[in-house]
Amino acid sequence: MVNLKFYPKFIRDIITNVPTICFETIHWNEFLSSSKTIVKNYLKGKPDKDILNFLKQNLPESINLDKSLKGNYIDATTGENLLRIYFAQLKNPHGLFLDLRSIHFHQLSDGTTLWKTNALYHKFSDEFRNTLLELYHSFYYRDDNKFLECLERLGMTKGLSEEKKIELRNLFYGHFGTASQIKFNLSEFQESFLKIFEFFLEAKIKLQTDFIYLGNYLVTLYMHMEKYPESFNVEAIYKEIFPQ
Repeated sequence: MVNLKFYPKFIRDIITNVPTICFETIHWNEFLSSSKTIVKNYLKGKPDKDILNFLKQNLPESINLDKSLKGNYIDATTGENLLRIYFAQLKNPHGLFLDLRSIHFHQLSDGTTLWKTNALYHKFSDEFRNTLLELYHSFYYRDDNKFLECLERLGMTKGLSEEKKIELRNLFYGHFGTASQIKFNLSEFQESFLKIFEFFLEAKIKLQTDFIYLGNYLVTLYMHMEKYPESFNVEAIYKEIFPQ
């Protein structure tokens, strides 16, 4: 059982949306140490300046960082911009803000999305972040061999037969979503995420702690995105942020 006593309540609410089995596939001591650092930084209440400065230079023009955020109106345009934020943050070598819940956004009538970040942030290892970027790129640009190579570099295929590697790749393909238009649903995300981690647990594969924070990042994305009745062309937005 994951002990969440020292986490602020809203962080507990986010983490409890990550299937418990995920925590059985990581090195617990590493997670405990890194999560205490995250909570400590959050309680200080100051967003990381290097992360913010990078975002100011690299976010699309339709997204503005806002410290005050007076209002909380969101619509489908906010959802599209949220997906742009999700992918654009993966470019940031200084770290990324994990909390993408809708309370941090406000949509203006001119199409601009205002985003007020909090101090919940994490820095992926360079190897993890760069390989994750390559994984997404190989998925959206249809490079099956590269996708498998990235899974291997992330430590997901150790000791697996070729048949099992293909099975894992297909689980991820299903998790990412192969439809051109995707309707976000947190319960479906949890079910898909659970299948992947059940695979790792059965194969006795230990994963990097960064996977849990990626899971938290995705959970807040889904908590926000499932509020919209519309479906979204995630592939088109990814290719906008990462053109070939």
